[in-house]
Formats: sequence, C-alpha cells, structure tokens
Amino acid sequence: MKRLSGVWSAGMGLVGAVLVFVGCAQAQQDAPYSYERVYEVGGEDEYVMVTVTTHNDGPPQSEMSWSTHTNVFDPVPGEEMRWTRLETRPWEEDLIDGSEFARAQPPHRLSLYGDGDISLPPISDAAVTGAITDLITFWAGLSLMLDQDALHAEGDVFHRPEAVTGDWADGRSVIYGEDCTIVTMTLVELERRQVRLKLEFLAPETACLEFPNAVFNTPVREGQLNNFSQIRQDDTGFAPMWGLETYTVEVPVDRASGRLKHGRLTNTLDLQMAGGCDEALEACQYQMSFLIERTVSILRRR
Repeated sequence: MKRLSGVWSAGMGLVGAVLVFVGCAQAQQDAPYSYERVYEVGGEDEYVMVTVTTHNDGPPQSEMSWSTHTNVFDPVPGEEMRWTRLETRPWEEDLIDGSEFARAQPPHRLSLYGDGDISLPPISDAAVTGAITDLITFWAGLSLMLDQDALHAEGDVFHRPEAVTGDWADGRSVIYGEDCTIVTMTLVELERRQVRLKLEFLAPETACLEFPNAVFNTPVREGQLNNFSQIRQDDTGFAPMWGLETYTVEVPVDRASGRLKHGRLTNTLDLQMAGGCDEALEACQYQMSFLIERTVSILRRR
C-alpha cells in the first residue's frame, strides 16, 4: 500500500540514450493515453504555490512558496527539490518572510521512475510543513497514476481499491498524525499536448485507521466515518484534532514529458479540536468544532 506521507513506489521504467523515459510519451501522442514521465538530462523546473486557508468561515490567510526541481540520475532518475522562498500573510497583517526557514530545509529527492519514491522528508521547521506536504500531495497524485491501467480516453474513471494512508507525525510537536482516503481518478480532458486529470480523495465506507484514542471514533458528521486524527503537544499539554477530511486534486499534465504544468488542490477538514488535555485525552481545557477550508494552486514558472 502506498502512503501519502510515507514512501511511494512508482511503476515501471525504460532508459533511453539521451533522455530517461518512463515509457515514450512523445511517440504516443496520438495513441490512447497512459501516464509516463520523462527526465531530461540537465532539466530544471521552478514551481510557485499559493495557499489560501480559512478557519470556521473566518478571514483568509495566504502563503506563497517557491521551489526548484533539478533532474538527477543517481541512484535513480528523479528530481532534487530545494525550497527557495516562503511568504505568509495573515488577514490584515504584515507579510511574514519565512524564506530563511525554507532555504534551511535540506534538499529532497523525488522520483516517478521505477522504484523511486515520493516520500515526505524530515521537516526542519514547522514553518515549511504546509508547503512541503502540499507539494508532495501533487506529486503523490501523479505517482498514483502509475498504479493503474484504466485511464486512456476522456471520461475514463478508475476507483482505486486500496486505501491511501498518510502519516505526518514528526516526532516533535506532532506526536501522531494520520489520515486515510479512497481515491477516484478521472481523465477529464485529453488533448494532443496535454491531459487533464482529476483525483478525488474521499472518506472510506469501512474503517481503515486504528485510532490511538476511542474519542476519535465519534463521527463529526452523521453517517460518515472519521478518517483524520492528529495529536500535537505543547506547553499546555496535548491538543487532539479528529474528524473528516476530503480533498480533490486537478492537474493538467504535459503529455510529452509527464511533467505537471499547473494544478489545484481543494481541501476540507470538518473536525473536532481540543486543547490543554492530559495524555489520556480525558480531561481538556476546551473542545470545539473546527472547519478548515484550503485551496492550493501550483504553477510551473519555467
């Protein structure tokens, strides 16, 4: 089973003389579509992401992050990702420049070739957590495309039978963090130069997580299983969050290279949140409903 924030193993690959191919996309532009990735020697891309978040229908806050992706071929073809800039703007407040934290994040390799992986790296500072996990989500969506052979024409739909689980615990402030979703993939639009893909991550109909505390099993939305839980620890004690998470990823992909051109992620978390709790989560200072709505846009600049 692949893991959204664990190790992702991709499909099969072929090595060309000058380019490294996962298939041969350019020669198949007129054939039925199948997802393929080409890593070109000397290739480098730059992406910018914009995230807009609201909490309980409150005012939005935004974040912009920049990353460069340099193609590498040792030990397997892939790309080395470096964060170059990070800016956050809370509602009606001055811009917060977090670029020093972004640049301090060590380079990380991603690969959609053979046994390469799409894994969540160790995170050096909490300031870059959102940017890193969101970017990995886009790449993980492309990785999932390699696990199917059903999307070849416009309107084709594939329901992935295995659940996808994510784990973002960092062993420091986040001592537990998991979610679990069922994925439906759709080939929305097929053109000569690009394909538009849609991936919907929804709550499963049967339980797929073993929660660390029974309180997490209480549904936040009647008739639907919880599929998200997290426990943070700070100076006031333990702060659990649990409930229902859904998200949708839409990505136009270049057919010749398999490279993401731009994309959009919409994410909703309908949660219960508590704070100042004891370790057993039985006595807390407060508990409240907490709705998080996020939209993430990514664009390849070059």
